[in-house]
Amino acid sequence: MAESPAHELASFARPVAAAARAGDPIALSIWHEAGRQLGETAIAAATGLEPVFSWGGRLFDAADLVLEPFQETIRRRLPEARFVAPDGDSAAGALALAVAAAAEPIQPRPPYLHVFADQLKV
Repeated sequence: MAESPAHELASFARPVAAAARAGDPIALSIWHEAGRQLGETAIAAATGLEPVFSWGGRLFDAADLVLEPFQETIRRRLPEARFVAPDGDSAAGALALAVAAAAEPIQPRPPYLHVFADQLKV
């Protein structure tokens, strides 16, 4: 079975990080842009929420290569932002979310797809 394009792309993270740490300007720019894009995504996801940010996932294994531009991007747009180091890894976060969700009663959600039988042409 072929790996997903995202998985294949992610397989280059370590060699690109090594090249960046060795001073390769293209590798450094790749990591800087990754951190910047992650920061922009975090800002968009936090719209309307308290500006407290954390991070997680394997890309952040590259530490300062991605974390510094991530935080810098957020600070530039949200000077009042605070950062909290993660308490665990991605699996711990997923487990915490699952436990929190299990404690809440299940709310009915509207259907995402409406099919009107009189509009179907069979």
